[in-house]
Amino acid sequence: MNDEQFERALLGAIILYPAQYLKPVLTEGLRPEHFHTPHNALVFQTIVEISDTGVVPDPALIGAKTGNPLEVDHLTAEAPVAENVLHYAEQVRENHRWRQVKNAGYLLVSAAESKDKKLEQQADELLTAPAEGSSTTYTPEMLQDRIWDRLNGDPTPTIPLPYLGLTGLCGGLRRGEMVLLGGHTSFGKSVVLDSILTKGAEEGFKAHCYLNEMSADQRVDRFLAAKSGVPFGRIRGGRLNPEEAGKVLDASEQIPWGMTDAAGWSAEEIARHIRFHDWDLVGVDILHLIDHTEEKDLNNISRTLNQVAKIANCALVATVHLNRGAAMGGMRRRPTVTDIKGSSSFEQQADLVLFVHREQDSNGEPTHDGHGELYIAKGRNTRLGGIEVWLNPNTMTFGENPWL
Repeated sequence: MNDEQFERALLGAIILYPAQYLKPVLTEGLRPEHFHTPHNALVFQTIVEISDTGVVPDPALIGAKTGNPLEVDHLTAEAPVAENVLHYAEQVRENHRWRQVKNAGYLLVSAAESKDKKLEQQADELLTAPAEGSSTTYTPEMLQDRIWDRLNGDPTPTIPLPYLGLTGLCGGLRRGEMVLLGGHTSFGKSVVLDSILTKGAEEGFKAHCYLNEMSADQRVDRFLAAKSGVPFGRIRGGRLNPEEAGKVLDASEQIPWGMTDAAGWSAEEIARHIRFHDWDLVGVDILHLIDHTEEKDLNNISRTLNQVAKIANCALVATVHLNRGAAMGGMRRRPTVTDIKGSSSFEQQADLVLFVHREQDSNGEPTHDGHGELYIAKGRNTRLGGIEVWLNPNTMTFGENPWL
């Protein structure tokens, strides 16, 4: 059966037996916009509107309101057997989805020919639209069933953080959530991000990072220092003795996560790459360096990353810049959510906001002893709080609690 035949068969059954079939197909998410033929969409919309008034949508009334009673009569002659109705409704939604894919293909071809990024974005929006027909309305009985499934099935594992104190507060990172990680320049937010990715990878999760500031070599050298114990400065300078070189080579065989140089990429390009590769844990460093022209564009960037975390079912951690006001007057103050540049775009969309803050000297620079704190400033389902940390400059990692 083609698109038109599925739609006509479905409508015929609903017209003949609205009390039996209308509620189930609406519960499954069927909407007028899913129909390919405008007239079929009009008939379905009319049935719904009549039913909403408490009146039984009989064929005569539907025909009168659509202005085509003969066509409604024809639809009733094509009604399927009862057990096929929900299958036909599902097929109508599925056909709608594939038409979106086809339209996205046309847009991508046009975008490639004209080098029009707006057309590319429109295509991406078609491809990343939430799955049609998934019901988000639950009766008490349905909620009870979901709880039963959760308690008796395999729980969705959270991704532990490399800091026991933070994991204890928030329970770890969850798939489908966007986390923002902020801090003043040179205070260590990218060090924290690397540690989060490494811990996730070591726990068996597929981790990856999108870089638009530091090079992949710089990030790899941090991991090599942490894993081998060879000082970071010596690795960067290439001044290694044979023993140290051997340790670094051994560490290189244990690199747990990959990187993509995303300098100049748009948020949509990053989102597309994430969906294609199906990562479990994603780092984006730095969100504010994603291609944009005005601060208001940050809202679209935040929305795109938030959406791809849900669609790709991954935990996404993005580092962010702070407003200049948070660093004026010498000493740089302890950040809050409102200190994030363009914070109005992020406050509602981020599921978790972390900050790293360090003790400072009289010039506002982090002290050499590396003492500081890592804390949760916002969380949807977590307690707020933090831990003391200490930066080891040789391994470029934060230890939990000061070293004694």
